Amino acid sequence: MSKKHKILIAVGGTGGHLFPAQSLARDLLSKDGDVELLFAGAGLSANHYFHKEQFSFRDITSATPFRGNILAAGKQILNGVQSGIKLIKEFQPDLVIGFGSFHSFPLLAAAVCKKVPYLLFEPNAIPGKVNRLFSRWAETTAVQFSHAGVGLKGEMVEVAMPLIRTPVDRKSAHAHFGLKPDLPTLLVFGGSQGAAAINRVFCEAAALLKPPLQIIHITGRKGDLEQVKRGYALLDLPVCVKEFEEKMSYAYSAADLAVCRAGALTLAELIAYELPSILIPYPFATDDHQRRNAEVMEREIHGARLLLESELNPVRLATLLQELFVKGEREKMQDALRQFKKQKEQGTLSDLVWKLLRQSAILPPSSQSALR
Repeated sequence: MSKKHKILIAVGGTGGHLFPAQSLARDLLSKDGDVELLFAGAGLSANHYFHKEQFSFRDITSATPFRGNILAAGKQILNGVQSGIKLIKEFQPDLVIGFGSFHSFPLLAAAVCKKVPYLLFEPNAIPGKVNRLFSRWAETTAVQFSHAGVGLKGEMVEVAMPLIRTPVDRKSAHAHFGLKPDLPTLLVFGGSQGAAAINRVFCEAAALLKPPLQIIHITGRKGDLEQVKRGYALLDLPVCVKEFEEKMSYAYSAADLAVCRAGALTLAELIAYELPSILIPYPFATDDHQRRNAEVMEREIHGARLLLESELNPVRLATLLQELFVKGEREKMQDALRQFKKQKEQGTLSDLVWKLLRQSAILPPSSQSALR
């Protein structure tokens, strides 16, 4: 009987961390049913974005030392590292995969202590503090954008963001939202956490837009659903307002242009669906990484326009939207995204996982030959 390949996935936090981690897990399971996966990180049992019914998991305490009580945070982190060491002894993983943020710190520290090989994934153009720290001991760090290499130590490999991309035809996508497939469609959202500033300003900007057009507006779990609905009630525009959309493939497939934040997962999805966008970075993101993400999309990929929240107002946003549609800039941005995808035919994160296992002789000989 062959040995199962055990992989421990260190993750937690927002959908931007959890969605790609779960996409990777599904990809690994689809390629090798004999793999055993275990998720571990802070707050998984109470996280809306983690599918507890699908994956085995352990809660491991952690905290950020950069906010609040440093001593209390240090105690939580130490407890988490001790729990992580115990978990590694019990589970005996062949490989640990870290998805960044302080949620993964205790597991990565435990992996270093127990000398378990680990792989990091950094989706942002500016790497996070945890990935910067642990990159020097990692087998390799997988990145979505090569710009992340400036802050990383050791080997780095570009890969595509793990995504579950479901093809949806335009007619079905619009039907999902009760909209018409023949009207230009704007998609407005703020990521898994929502964005109050975008919610507020876009409703006012919509009143300045000239039809024909229609809007899909996803306010986010912390969004202002009822307030946004009231804002649109006075307008003569077809609109679908939702707090959250589980099937984002329908939203991306229905849209002609997006107005959104600049998180790494959002950018990966915009590229995958070749969807031009106006990016409004979250101004309080760690190391201002969303702004750097947006700059890469605007200045180097040419698939988006950057609009800082400090410069955001209804007139500015409405003018920019009309310009992108009327002057044909949207089509140019879409072509740029298509060309970028062709030039960046990156491998997948799951392929990299198996490659590392083979190279490190982590897999038993019989499994190595089967995976070649």
